[in-house]
Amino acid sequence: MKMGKQGKKVIWSLMVASVVAGSMPVYAETTVAAAKYAKAIGDEQASTLRITEILYDAEGSDDGTEFVEISNLGEETLDISGYLIGDEETRGGNEGMFAFPEGTLLPPGASIVIAQSAMINKSKYGYTPDYEFPPVSRYNPEDDPETPNLLPADWATGTLILANGGDDLLLMDRDENVIDYVPYINDTQWNGQTVKAATSVKVIGQSLQREYVTGDPSADFVPGTPSPGSMRISDREPEAPEDPNSKSLLITEVVNDPLFDESTGEFIEITNISEKTIDLSGYLIGDEETRGGNEGMNEFPEGTKIEPYQTIVIARYADGIVERHQTTPDFELFDSMEEVPELLPSDWATGSIYLANGGDHVILMDPDKNVVDAMTYGSATFPEVTAHPGVAGGHAMERLTATDTNDASVDFVDQPKPSPGMLLFGPEAHEDRVPVSDLKEKVLVVNEPETGIVLPPTVIGVYDKKSDLEDMLDEEVSSVFVSLKKSGRDSVVTQDGTKLEDVLEKLEGKAIPVVQIEDKDLVAKVDRLLRERDLTDVHIVSSRPHILKEMREKNNEYRGALLVQEGKLNEKKRKEIVLEARSSKSHVVVLQQSALSKDVIRYFRHRGLTVWGMDRKNKSQAEEMIPQGVAGILSDSPEQVHKVLATYPENSITQPPMVMAHRGVPSLKPENTMYAFEEAVRLGADLIETDVHMTKDGHLVIIHDFDLERTTDGTGKVKDYTLKELRELNANKLDPKNPSWYQPDITDAVIPTLDELLAFAKGKAVLLLEAKGIGYEKEMAEVIQEHDMVADVIVSSFSSEVLERFAKINPELGLGFTLSGTKPEEKLDQYAEKVVTDAVQLNATYFINQEIVTPELVRYAKHRGIILSVYTVNEEADMKRVTEWGIGGIITDYAQKLLDAPKQ
Repeated sequence: MKMGKQGKKVIWSLMVASVVAGSMPVYAETTVAAAKYAKAIGDEQASTLRITEILYDAEGSDDGTEFVEISNLGEETLDISGYLIGDEETRGGNEGMFAFPEGTLLPPGASIVIAQSAMINKSKYGYTPDYEFPPVSRYNPEDDPETPNLLPADWATGTLILANGGDDLLLMDRDENVIDYVPYINDTQWNGQTVKAATSVKVIGQSLQREYVTGDPSADFVPGTPSPGSMRISDREPEAPEDPNSKSLLITEVVNDPLFDESTGEFIEITNISEKTIDLSGYLIGDEETRGGNEGMNEFPEGTKIEPYQTIVIARYADGIVERHQTTPDFELFDSMEEVPELLPSDWATGSIYLANGGDHVILMDPDKNVVDAMTYGSATFPEVTAHPGVAGGHAMERLTATDTNDASVDFVDQPKPSPGMLLFGPEAHEDRVPVSDLKEKVLVVNEPETGIVLPPTVIGVYDKKSDLEDMLDEEVSSVFVSLKKSGRDSVVTQDGTKLEDVLEKLEGKAIPVVQIEDKDLVAKVDRLLRERDLTDVHIVSSRPHILKEMREKNNEYRGALLVQEGKLNEKKRKEIVLEARSSKSHVVVLQQSALSKDVIRYFRHRGLTVWGMDRKNKSQAEEMIPQGVAGILSDSPEQVHKVLATYPENSITQPPMVMAHRGVPSLKPENTMYAFEEAVRLGADLIETDVHMTKDGHLVIIHDFDLERTTDGTGKVKDYTLKELRELNANKLDPKNPSWYQPDITDAVIPTLDELLAFAKGKAVLLLEAKGIGYEKEMAEVIQEHDMVADVIVSSFSSEVLERFAKINPELGLGFTLSGTKPEEKLDQYAEKVVTDAVQLNATYFINQEIVTPELVRYAKHRGIILSVYTVNEEADMKRVTEWGIGGIITDYAQKLLDAPKQ
């Protein structure tokens, strides 16, 4: 019971007593106002007035389209002057309650329709409402002179706006007693009793219509085509609510963000879980929930049948599915293969099916436009369906079992290996394809030093003798460095003779082991000890690249760190170190303090390598190393390092994020042209990011899109043109999304070749080259080698397969794994461990969509020697935000904003 400002009580007419057949409910009240309310509800005119139709989610914009219908179910005319209707249950609340004017009469069997906006309702539904709510700029911008307004009431301060995700409607008499109460979608509690809500509509644009008068909204209302002013109450017994979960046809696999050319890789798979053949003629499938919308709903042609547990795969382009999955789909949307029939257009929607990466629906309807099955993902919503969070690029959302719960986050799993035409359940289930979660339950979250530095270096205590170990752990170091040697035939011990297993036991759950191996005979022994403890969160340090490589081949979750003994590093030596680190599958280089400088550290970071500094024994040089930008400090005096770190004020930055010029500087010069790359070098960008395609005649060219239309005056696919044909195109075109970028004075911009870019960049810039396709890794690696640019290039891809191919062709190439997907909402440390381990296994640095980065991931990656860079960051506020996270690099269209260059 809620109290009004003046102590008035709203008496909720809950259905807590028996329902007499053929009559209205009798209410049992236990409040002090029960007698008054019982008298009011027992009054014939009050007891026959009911809410009979609600439209809360219209096709297109909801603004102004909502309406409510009330009806007189009795045999006498009702005077409802001063009665209130709205969605605010609390006096003084900010939703809406409005009064009927004096003299409002409602004859028996008649209805009154109240619209948000009479003008909009007339236009949309072709009828004239009896009343409209008072004018509000957004919902009723134009008062209709032919339709009277309901009157403002002192009960509430707002307007009536029915929420799509669930709301409630109240009808009160002039004494403010509730006559009828209808929640929808979400059950509610009144006076300690649960009121079951009316169901949601099945298709956007339907209304909820009263069919029964039992007092239970979940049984009384059904979805239907809007019919304002034509109330129909059934005299039949209410039927049990229809099971919203499909028992016949199910959507079973969806790929919304395929690798490489997205337009050719999307597909939807459905199956029949019934025991009978189903005729699909006239059924619709697509991503448009609203009739007349601009997305797509396509129709299965006459004679299409689906047998029990048969799959039907629908692709945008059949040839794209054959190319990726070696499977021919059953239908396609656009003609790419003569032998694959096309789905038919329908009158439901005007566009084509193109599944949005950030969130969308997949909807299957029968010929009568009833929803048979629906799934959503990401940010999309659909009545009574819970969305799947979404998956990374190249993954599928695949249905796990034949049980449909309408919760896509439960029904569908993240499938890293899409396989159109195969089911995870049913008589021919491919159970071996059921993905196993690689989230680890036990994840070590190490200590962070007390400091104001945004991304402070990892403090690695150097083990000297067993008695020091407790002191280092008390000092809360993040990691402990242990140098190993043989003892006898099988034992592995530290330099003071302590068994490695004893040290590992002490470190368990407290600090990351960093173990140095310089004896090849120790490799198998150390690997055995680590496996016995199921320990993979470990760094292997060695000055011998072959030892690091062998340990990484024993277990690709071990992390490598190349120890460099030299005190001074000229450019030739730096290059050698880069190639040795990459070929030994190491992410970290450990340098002597005398070898460190800002320039040296930047050199390695730009090429994807993390730099740790080796502190001088018994004399910490932390004061020098920290401002130079080291990512880790190995010290036998960690307490001294912590003292230095504690002196830094809040938001200090010692490792500034690298500036990565996205496609050159497209905000100043035409995207992915030599003009843009020259501008990036002129500004001083740390890296230039760009994209590589292969032409019809086997040449490598620089362009981002698979299609030519956005950035050139050509049309069609890049792969369908020869180099000569592409070079004849103008690569400076106005982009409607970024009109301020256009440079009309540049008339000779052309699509560059990779050869041309490499020749220009040599000695000037580090290149980040994204392979936009698969199958031309050898050609890319060869041309990079020909220009002697291997050390100065990182090749990247969204595809782990592409990176694995590059690694086999030339292990000295830097690798970058580009990651999209969705941001996790739980198990954040486990998610961080998984993401970092994926990069370690690929021996790659990371380029991640800024929207899915978490603080947990940044911290976890730092201590494991993985550099995280984010894309595409264009707003200055976002640049500031990710810098304060401690991000290693920022990919941006506006390199000038980060480089203090004059802004255009």
